[in-house]
Amino acid sequence: MVPHNYTSTMDYGKIQEYMATSQPLMAIEKLQKHLSTAPDDLLALQLLGEALLEIGEPEQAYNHIKMAADADPDGSKGGYEKFLWLGQLVGGRQGIEWYNKGIEGLKQDIANDEHKLGSGSLDQDSDHTKQALAYKKRKLCETLCGIVEIWMTDLCMEEEAETQCVNLMEEAIKTDNEHAESWAVVASVRISQQKNEEAKEALAKAWEIFAVDQEPSLPSIMQLTKMLIEMGMLEQALEASVRIHDLNDEEIEGFYLAGLASFTAWEQDKEDLTHAVAAASAFQRASKLYEKQTKQFGEASCDPEVVQHIQEMYAKLPSDLEIEEDKKEEYDDSWEKEIVYEE
Repeated sequence: MVPHNYTSTMDYGKIQEYMATSQPLMAIEKLQKHLSTAPDDLLALQLLGEALLEIGEPEQAYNHIKMAADADPDGSKGGYEKFLWLGQLVGGRQGIEWYNKGIEGLKQDIANDEHKLGSGSLDQDSDHTKQALAYKKRKLCETLCGIVEIWMTDLCMEEEAETQCVNLMEEAIKTDNEHAESWAVVASVRISQQKNEEAKEALAKAWEIFAVDQEPSLPSIMQLTKMLIEMGMLEQALEASVRIHDLNDEEIEGFYLAGLASFTAWEQDKEDLTHAVAAASAFQRASKLYEKQTKQFGEASCDPEVVQHIQEMYAKLPSDLEIEEDKKEEYDDSWEKEIVYEE
């Protein structure tokens, strides 16, 4: 989001269009050209960093975003989003410090928008302000979830980790009760606390929101699906895996998760072969995608551990399954030949 009243000769609408349509290289080309004549354009530095992240260059991304932060330490010139990016990139306690710096700006903006709406001073601009407020609240929730992730990973051994996670979760839910990722993080924390019933309630709420979300985050839905399977919520997990396919039908891990959910259901009732057939079909689709991606790109969009787990589960399925599209004996074992596993 371009900060209010930010002035520049750069067409940031076009840059945002490139980013929204998965054309980061076009954005990088335009931004680098612009920065060659306007090296102090803070937003250009930040957006160049974001585009570099999209092409897998986190170190270069950090350098550009950090330059913007150093030139605008209070965010008064170029806004606060650069601080949120640095929090994500840095991690640890320093990452939390960056996140908190961004949160200060976010909360101030939220308070300003709420005051405008509450005062009734807006007429024609009220819808725009409502949309901006909703965006900022979602951004705040995402930031709070990012800090929870740091406490659950980088700082998980710290004495205050659990308390911090609980407090941050409560703030996120209070900020926006309909933010799916927040409920998913609540579930993750409850699972770590072994409070399984509370985890299931949070997962159900998260999926209820994700199911009707027009533009859900693919990584978030994949993580949710894993937790649904872990908690034995297999029906919802299968529904979520379908949503993964809707978002990206070239995602191997989506078929892996669909197969894992069906395989788990079959293990619970081996007399019912419906789930076994569904698992085998999903694993075959994953195999074909793996072969296609390795031939085209030299690598596939999944970890070798995922491939190995698929092989292990597939080998346990009955050998006489009747699968409509692909017979089991035609299962492609090319990944066994192409991947070398570390001992």
